[in-house]
Amino acid sequence: MDDTPWAIEIDGLTKRFERLAGPPRLAVDNLTMRVPRVGVHGFLGPNGSGKSTTIRLLLGLVRPSAGTMRILGTPVPAQLPQVIGRVGAIVERPRFFGEFSARKNLRLLATSIGVPGRVVEEVIDLVGLSDRATDRYATFSLGMQQRLAVAATLLKDPQVVIFDEPTNGLDPAGIREMREMIRTLADRGKAVLVSSHLIGELEQVVDSVTIIRGGRRLAEGMIDEVLGRRTILRVGVAEPARAAGVLRANGWAVDERPRHLEVTGDWPAELVTRQLADVGLWVSELHVARASLEQRFLELTALPEPAYPLRRIA
Repeated sequence: MDDTPWAIEIDGLTKRFERLAGPPRLAVDNLTMRVPRVGVHGFLGPNGSGKSTTIRLLLGLVRPSAGTMRILGTPVPAQLPQVIGRVGAIVERPRFFGEFSARKNLRLLATSIGVPGRVVEEVIDLVGLSDRATDRYATFSLGMQQRLAVAATLLKDPQVVIFDEPTNGLDPAGIREMREMIRTLADRGKAVLVSSHLIGELEQVVDSVTIIRGGRRLAEGMIDEVLGRRTILRVGVAEPARAAGVLRANGWAVDERPRHLEVTGDWPAELVTRQLADVGLWVSELHVARASLEQRFLELTALPEPAYPLRRIA
């Protein structure tokens, strides 16, 4: 079933880990997720929320307790061998021969999987390692090691690429390079699933997201759907403490800053001015900014269970 609009489909996925003492640990709890066929899909959640376990379940590295999964329309893990050649994944630190060059490492791997040598040069160029291709792997920085791992993953030209916490340990330059590489893959028509707890680092490149906590989905959809109409307002007013009380009473979330209020809500900005004017408070500054994905993530993951919204990709 290659005509599915989804690269990855997960329904009711559950994973319990048995323990010698005490009840089983529930790592993934009735999870449902849809990853579009093209684009970057952020799989976001705090550390320990079940992201890595879900990815390992998808790749057949862990057996599910319940639920179904499909990659490019193919049931996994039952039929994983039929689709694994179209999937590339980096789920742990890459392993290469330290004394071999980047090119030699890739050529050995290409030979083992029957990929022609010309593809090695193509992927080296794609990940930006052309000028270091003859250098020993042992001399590579962590960011360069990650790039070589991506190159190895791309040798078989996968349609689905999965990264588990790809920016862990990278310096700012390495994080930027990884973001750009992820975006390039999506722009080439691939589905890229990226798990991370560093929401701000991914916000610039993701097209859609699934947010989870405790193995359960909190929200899912295209970025605009997940953020909705939420706005953040910088409000300047003469009596900030009284103004904050008025706005909170009207349903706004308010953070009191030294020189202004930071107001968040689902309503038009002009409503703030009207509500404050009704009690004789006049706004001297009103700056409107869209809520960030990181702010939305923090709101969702701070909610008490199970009171959270469920959103689906239409």
